[in-house]
Amino acid sequence: MLNPYYQFIMYVSMNRIEDQNQNEGLQVWLSDQEILFRSLRNQDSTSFKILYSQYSAAIYGSIIRKINDEETAKTILIQTFAEVFSGFS
Repeated sequence: MLNPYYQFIMYVSMNRIEDQNQNEGLQVWLSDQEILFRSLRNQDSTSFKILYSQYSAAIYGSIIRKINDEETAKTILIQTFAEVFSGFS
């Protein structure tokens, strides 16, 4: 099974091809971040996993420095990503 990051890269590539085919003659290239956000708005679980894997460690590090309690930090991290994911719907 492919690493989620590589799955996302393949997904981005396929979306670019589909977007280009739908808009023949109009070549619009979306950034990887724009495609990720579009996928998140469509409630794509793979995109959420990618978002989580890219940002969770940094966010957790910020939380743990402020809170200094692992269980509370984990709870805050989970709540943060739940709010982010629901915000894209």
